[in-house]
Amino acid sequence: MSSEQLKLYHDMIPKRKDPLCAGKIGKNITVFTNMYQILFNDKFVTNAVHYDIDIRPFEEKPSKKTEIKRETRLPKILCRDIFEQCRNKHFNKRFPAYDGNKNAYSANDLPFPDYMQDVFWFLNEIGQRKQYKITLKKVAYIDLSWIKNLKPGLAGNKDQTAIQVLDLIMRHAPESRFINVGRSLYWNIDKIEPLGGGLTLAHGGFLSGVLGWQPYLNVDVAHKGFTINLRVLEYIAEVTKVSEENLSYNDVMKYKNKILGFLKGLKVTYAIPNSPISKRTYRVLDLWSDSCDSHTFTSSDVTYTITRYFREMKRYNIKRTDLPTLHVGKTSNGGKVLVPLELCTIVGGQAINKKLDENQTTNMIKKAAMAAPLRKRNIEEAFRKLEINRSSVMEKEFHLSVSSQMKTVDARVLPPPGLKYANSTTTVEKGVWRLQQFNQAKSLNSWTILILANRVLDDDLQMFMKDLQSNARAVGMNIGMPERPFKRLETNDLRGITNYFNQYKKLQLIIVVIPDYTDVTYGNVKKITEMDIGVLTQCIKCKTLRSCNAATIKNLLQKINSKLNGINHILDKMPSCLSNYPCMLVGADVTHPAPDSKSIPSIAAVAASRNNSAFQYNVTLRLQPPKEEMILDLEAIILSQLNIYYHETKSPPRRLVYYRDGVSEGQLPQVMFYEITAIKNAIKTFNKGNIEVTCMVVQKRHHVRLFPTNPYETDDKKGNVRAGTIVDTTITHPDHIDFYLVSHASIQGTARPTKYRCICNDSKFNEDQLEEMTYFLCHMYARCTRSVSYPAPTYYAHLAAFRGRALLQGNPNFNLADLEREQRNFTMKMGASPMYFV
Repeated sequence: MSSEQLKLYHDMIPKRKDPLCAGKIGKNITVFTNMYQILFNDKFVTNAVHYDIDIRPFEEKPSKKTEIKRETRLPKILCRDIFEQCRNKHFNKRFPAYDGNKNAYSANDLPFPDYMQDVFWFLNEIGQRKQYKITLKKVAYIDLSWIKNLKPGLAGNKDQTAIQVLDLIMRHAPESRFINVGRSLYWNIDKIEPLGGGLTLAHGGFLSGVLGWQPYLNVDVAHKGFTINLRVLEYIAEVTKVSEENLSYNDVMKYKNKILGFLKGLKVTYAIPNSPISKRTYRVLDLWSDSCDSHTFTSSDVTYTITRYFREMKRYNIKRTDLPTLHVGKTSNGGKVLVPLELCTIVGGQAINKKLDENQTTNMIKKAAMAAPLRKRNIEEAFRKLEINRSSVMEKEFHLSVSSQMKTVDARVLPPPGLKYANSTTTVEKGVWRLQQFNQAKSLNSWTILILANRVLDDDLQMFMKDLQSNARAVGMNIGMPERPFKRLETNDLRGITNYFNQYKKLQLIIVVIPDYTDVTYGNVKKITEMDIGVLTQCIKCKTLRSCNAATIKNLLQKINSKLNGINHILDKMPSCLSNYPCMLVGADVTHPAPDSKSIPSIAAVAASRNNSAFQYNVTLRLQPPKEEMILDLEAIILSQLNIYYHETKSPPRRLVYYRDGVSEGQLPQVMFYEITAIKNAIKTFNKGNIEVTCMVVQKRHHVRLFPTNPYETDDKKGNVRAGTIVDTTITHPDHIDFYLVSHASIQGTARPTKYRCICNDSKFNEDQLEEMTYFLCHMYARCTRSVSYPAPTYYAHLAAFRGRALLQGNPNFNLADLEREQRNFTMKMGASPMYFV
């Protein structure tokens, strides 16, 4: 999109009718929020000057090799050092803000013409001195006055560069004092809090300048995994669960994907014992299959193995000559630099941006999750540690500061909906309710169990079967006797598993017991059953089956009834948005591959209600190029869903509410340009009258938290705000319909509000209507008797997207160049069970 189009669509975002107030329904309260107000001194300089900064290695006679190096981004610590030397030499009474990369901002012009260059020395961590050339070039003037004078309803479509400048002004000093990763800063990374697998937990603070009805600094705690100094063999022994002495070649290669997934791209130090001059630092490229004994190379016309070379040329006898090697670079003639595992140590203090494994994730959650009062104290401590106001950029250059107190804001607690079951209506208290007989319970007459896990006893299966049947009666379901005997198969016997599902594909449901820790079994089962054959399954982990209690069984029954096309519960009273006209609810999400998975596509998922129950949905999955955030085939998807809705209800919807998850603030105009246009084009093609479109963007990746100002205004032992707490003024967008809603009771740690932004409102719903509808839909999730953190249609799109990710597991031959053909192969055979994904 062009900048003119971005501005045009941003201007089309609906605005609040009354700039100074929003919703009114609910009980009025106040809450603390981790927003700190920005305070402007009378001397605040409103004219910022943007300078482009270019720092690169300096050589008097540049070579082609140097040209290649210029493309590499230099470390921030180096760039900050060079910039500071330049400042001290050329304008030492001025204190511009610098981002450590390409941008600097000063208050008015710096004391030199539009362009300057100089050369400075830098001493790196291993004592090497090198020269770097710095170039400063004036780029633009940026008006900051509107931020100082910001008022609700008057923000218009101002240049967002101003808030980015303000953000950098506040970040400059803290970033120079702490380790910077993304928008967070970390300290005490040497303190060991093990996460397992070579990682330790580091604590830090997040900070970001944001616009509310006034400008604020958003401060939060941050947690991240960093590497610890660990010998590579020690790490491999931990992964394989085999001692170093007993490690075999096959042990290492069996776990190659996991080992390489962690090591690739990390720095390791290589050193021969008692030889300080041998020490080198490399980045790992690969775990190579050649061992020290098997790999050969030629040097000075002599053919060596790595073992022989080290023995004769390095005077070192490699102990584990039988193990694979690390590929860490290229030789001068283009060969591979391979080094023995035993001589390599992972460099500590490297931030890990890769996906954590299951054990690391569990440990991270345990250590990072904290009750709301503790998180509030930790945020306040992080604010003090960051010392935002101890900054020459803030004090002397721009003349502004940040309040030291969290902002207190007005909030409300929305009333929850009543939920209708078969014979009764239940009330929601503290985000939870009691399960009753299903509104429409289905019978399960033909089913069986397949066991793909070890250590599952017949007695466990018998007990599970009886518990399932007895609890089913309590919720109105009738579950008959299963097909016996239950089959046991090995997880890697894919042919046997496929034959089994083909044999029993006429059954209504097959319950599959899978191992507790598995990377591929779940995905294999779902691919065979949902894409290849078309049979309904319910997976359950081995440990869950063995320790089943009534609550677990009832959660399982809620999933099974939904999959069998039953309805667990409905809203007793529809929100006003949905009550007067038939409405199709749509949720959409896109899930992306991990940063290091460059050959795997993104997956777009769209869930749409197929009738007016607000409970039953269809989902559509589409493969997209990696990192493509916009849903490319949305017009065809929506047209298909409209036809399903019409076929089911015999009438077209008159309204379509689209909850779009996973897009950032800067992508809102793109959603309007591509996706809302696609929806409206689908409606035109559908050709059954006007359908009003409402679009709510759902944002979970933010750092705003809400805390009770009154300790009695909480529903849980963790001190969170009550389920239904909403903030739609003061810290929200100054013009747009925008709110933070805590719709759930937090199970663990501090509840995170979900942020909603209305970017299309053909039906002209007011704030109360949009907020009530959104909150009510958080109670329509099929899997549990708890309100969830965002609306059911969005949750289903999220579930479906990750189901798609599981279905792609273990597909090494994916052809990104021909996604159309891959999409034809990526189709579900679950038309008879639309809710198969819950």
